[in-house]
Amino acid sequence: MNTLLIGSGGREHAIGKALKKSKNIGGLYSLPGSSALFEISKKLDLKKQTVAADNFENIYNQILEKEIELVVVGPEAPLVDGLSNYLRERGILVFGPDSKGAKLEGDKIFAKDFMQEFGIPTGTYTKVSNELSLEQAFEKHKNDPFYVFKYKDLAGGKGVLVSKSKDEIRNFAKSFGVTDEQTEVVGYLEEPLEGWELSYICIVGDQGYQVCPVLQDHKRLKDGDLGPNTGGMGVAGPLKLEAALEKEIVEKMVLPTLKGIEEREILYRGVVYLGVMVTDKGPKLLEYNVRFGDPEAQLIFPLVESDWLETFKSVSLGQKFSLKQTSDYGCCVVLAAEGYPDSPVKGAEISGLEKIEANQICHAGTKSKDGKWLVNGGRVLNVLQISPTLAEAVEGADKKASLVLFEGVQRRSDIGSKVL
Repeated sequence: MNTLLIGSGGREHAIGKALKKSKNIGGLYSLPGSSALFEISKKLDLKKQTVAADNFENIYNQILEKEIELVVVGPEAPLVDGLSNYLRERGILVFGPDSKGAKLEGDKIFAKDFMQEFGIPTGTYTKVSNELSLEQAFEKHKNDPFYVFKYKDLAGGKGVLVSKSKDEIRNFAKSFGVTDEQTEVVGYLEEPLEGWELSYICIVGDQGYQVCPVLQDHKRLKDGDLGPNTGGMGVAGPLKLEAALEKEIVEKMVLPTLKGIEEREILYRGVVYLGVMVTDKGPKLLEYNVRFGDPEAQLIFPLVESDWLETFKSVSLGQKFSLKQTSDYGCCVVLAAEGYPDSPVKGAEISGLEKIEANQICHAGTKSKDGKWLVNGGRVLNVLQISPTLAEAVEGADKKASLVLFEGVQRRSDIGSKVL
């Protein structure tokens, strides 16, 4: 089965590796792809190797020419832009929700209103459009220990600021368009939620849902959950949730979400990622994502024995599907570039990759040049360890990650320590 994989990061490298293991995979193509992805897949014959809306027709023509039967969409932006709608309308199978479903991630106001409508526990929030409404929001949240401002649209993981300083929040909000004259809602001030976080990732189709291995992400840049928020510095798991906690997540979050999808007549054949904060008042939903997490995906695929090509195909057809988790545990440590997350420095040469087996590495922000691997993004590499116990996985991933070096490399040494 010829397949097109949309995306270029560590998540897509993990998806590509999983697809290549299927006995039914034919030609695998990727767009826009990366140096690492093009070691296991082919390029499309396109003048522009982009997934922008103005290139949809050209992509579709290539799908016909290459006899591609299935498109797997990795990142959220093409889903928000309507790629799945465009291709489905032309008879192409797509793994990924329609654009209305993608708004659960692409429009955070839409998502918060959705949670409120369907009774899903989440933090209280106050919408912000202009400077006056921001000041009114400060007053409503004056008893919160600190402020959380979230920009409503996609911002590459840079649309959230947590601060005790009103001036810092004001300047951040202003950078996203909160001015004296603004009339449309730009974002919101949200109740801070404190506790411990987990990634509850479900694959959703017409015939129900399946839960992927439950993992704990580590968002802060530095050990001890210090430093700025990032897209994720590592994950470990699967977590063995207490039965009462998982029941609460399913009954108060998963099932109401599926009910909302049905009532809103959303065509949802893809991933519903629930970012859950377990507080002293029970689990609350931080956010939705409409795709596999990154770096969660890098562990999910090796921790599930299913034929992923067949899984993606079944979901895209609206058919029944199942996932079979292994008994193993995993840990993934992210190596980030100097200056990440604000101003990643590109171009540094990477050494030590030859010391690690290829199946224990997922490339994210890298490129190959003259036989060398170079830094080409913020989160550069993912180092994995799959083991019979969580302790072995955590120790192994940390040890392997220390073997890979480049100028200014940043990594955490405590990934998984909280769940041991």
